[in-house]
Amino acid sequence: MDSEARELLKVVYFKPLRDALTDMTHGYKSRLAQILGAHELFKTQKDAEGNSTKHKLETDYENLKREIENYFKDGGNGSIITGDINKFLKKHFLLNGDPQNAQIKLTGGELTDILRLLDLIMEGNKSGLGTLNLLCIAAKMLLFNNQKKGLKLAIVEELEAHLHPQYQLRLIDYISSQQNNEQFILSTHSITLASKIRLENLIILKDKEAYPMSADYTMMNPAQYLSGTLLPLFDKNEVTVVANTFFNAVADGNQGGQNLEHGNIYKEDDMEIEIATVHAVKGETHAATLYLETFFNKYYESERLKEQFKGITYMGTDDDTLKSLRVVYVGMSRPRYLLCVAIQKDRFHTIDCQELRDIWDVVEA
Repeated sequence: MDSEARELLKVVYFKPLRDALTDMTHGYKSRLAQILGAHELFKTQKDAEGNSTKHKLETDYENLKREIENYFKDGGNGSIITGDINKFLKKHFLLNGDPQNAQIKLTGGELTDILRLLDLIMEGNKSGLGTLNLLCIAAKMLLFNNQKKGLKLAIVEELEAHLHPQYQLRLIDYISSQQNNEQFILSTHSITLASKIRLENLIILKDKEAYPMSADYTMMNPAQYLSGTLLPLFDKNEVTVVANTFFNAVADGNQGGQNLEHGNIYKEDDMEIEIATVHAVKGETHAATLYLETFFNKYYESERLKEQFKGITYMGTDDDTLKSLRVVYVGMSRPRYLLCVAIQKDRFHTIDCQELRDIWDVVEA
């Protein structure tokens, strides 16, 4: 395959276990240097006679190199260092009359060498692994967006690696908004990310089998998802107009005046109601929060944390309990004014007592 054909078939690949520290910092293996080297700004230019011209950075580097080397030569402030080194060599090792002298040089000078000296950092912050991964992704998106011809395809494995859920969601929003004949193939273990993907674009992989979620394959329309899958979870059978509009807004083109511009947000009477995971709202503050208890490793939270719902501090060391407490803390510390917790009726009866009602207002729905 010739180089031109290879250029047209080139894809941008995001590895699952990104070494962002190596990729975005200087060195021989710097991925940043490769990304910048592929940019139009750093492609080899030719003059009117067809000869390759030097890049401005190469010219500037030559001048800097000359200044640094002159600093250590006779007459420069650093000449005392090279002078002492040469005195030591001549006194102890070199033969009388040997004309050799040690010099301090700045190596390299070609554009590739210069690009390998560069770091990509976040100004004003010490870049941790999460920040470095953001920078790594941003740099690779630069490479992707700079492709002017050929197959515009990005393959992204485990996008969630080392990224805060909020950053994951913003990145998915960005990818979903791209319309310029671009294609992204993503793999993920994150339910947070999967919840943001339209069903027709989602494929579940299990036991070496692929299961597309598009209605063309499942033979289920949105109304069937609602009546056959979602509502039974809440012991409901009737599909109300509001419920139908909310759950089918994307598929039906935002019917009924509903707006789902960002995430799973339902807007009515100047009120926004967002459906999200606990991890997705970490760091946010809400006016009110309805927390739906979850099932983790054989127990629901109301079962595992029944004493803590009564206000009793947990003093144990059980790992599952501590994990549940951390998740519950994040979810229940979001609201400023009102916190509601939804527990299925048959489970609530097993923990119901006066101690609990002294803390909580219990409402049956």
